[in-house]
Amino acid sequence: MESLILFRRSAFRELFFKLLFLALACNYAPFPAIVVDAHYLRRIDHRLDRTRERLDDNGLWHYGCADPFKCKMGPGPAPATAPSTFEPPSFEGDMVPWYIHYMNVSNNYESMAASPDGLHVNLSITNDHIVSGRMYSKSMFLFGYFSMKMKLVPNESAGVISTFYLISSDFDTRDEIDFEFLGNTTGNPITLQTNVYMDGAGFRAQQHYLPFDPAANFHKYSVLWNQHLIIWFVDDKVIRVFHNKSNEIATHYPMSKPMQVQATIWTELNPTNDWATQGGRVHIDFAYAPFVAQYEGFGGVDGCPVCAATPPTACENLSVCSDASKYWFQQQEYLTEEQVNQLKDHRQNHVISDYCRRSEGAPEECPYNSFGT
Repeated sequence: MESLILFRRSAFRELFFKLLFLALACNYAPFPAIVVDAHYLRRIDHRLDRTRERLDDNGLWHYGCADPFKCKMGPGPAPATAPSTFEPPSFEGDMVPWYIHYMNVSNNYESMAASPDGLHVNLSITNDHIVSGRMYSKSMFLFGYFSMKMKLVPNESAGVISTFYLISSDFDTRDEIDFEFLGNTTGNPITLQTNVYMDGAGFRAQQHYLPFDPAANFHKYSVLWNQHLIIWFVDDKVIRVFHNKSNEIATHYPMSKPMQVQATIWTELNPTNDWATQGGRVHIDFAYAPFVAQYEGFGGVDGCPVCAATPPTACENLSVCSDASKYWFQQQEYLTEEQVNQLKDHRQNHVISDYCRRSEGAPEECPYNSFGT
């Protein structure tokens, strides 16, 4: 009997101290000054446990892991890193008028509006008859470094997709490298989806929650594409890489099709194909129109131009675009050590779904691009 009483007292004492610890932890706030950003990040954290059901860009399969950060890649060959001295150049002069490198291909004047000096462009969806705004580069490029500064649609933006991407001319067999921002309902974070297509085949989507609200301010989104690798940057930090391992594995790599730089805003009016927001559960509501995405930094175009985009012309002399002595962007074969650390940090904290974490198994290129995360 005495031992039972001692046990109960001990158990009660342990429970008391546990409750006391939790009470202190919950009431201790060492950083009260970051209320707004913390609130935004809490909304992100709240949705991480829903990634098990997140679809890829075509909605064809589900992720099978409830916690994507615990779905680690199996052991595999890791790419080497580049010398730590390699860094892409800083484009101080990227604030140039949009018409230097781009052309307006919107079919209605309401869907694209430029500031008088041409340094700022709004692409808009204004009603259910004007559902896209578009501007395309004047040239087709084989390899290069391309960047854009964007400020996305604020508040209610469900069903709206704002983009910055590269794409080749034949859609059915296209190569494509994407930044796609998937709008959301008010109070929920915008999803960044990155993807790469080869010969018309995608299914390589990654989705990201950024550590900031991309509708609050302008941020820089960049792609480096050369014969060795593709790197996606946000504010000059690496968030994704895709290495060319076509000589070692069966995965193709975009090597021979010139691509055009495009910036668009659009929505899918067919509800059966409306995948952009919460897996297609929420659709666009034109009562909140206009939906406006803002663009600037149009000088971030540094590629190997091989032909004019309009009118369509034959693209020739493609081999010169692989010359690393002529084009700086061909010099990087691997990520630097700093870039690897940036990538690991981003993957561990901000990637919410990844085609490499499919329940049916990862494609063979994944170990080269995940660095064990």
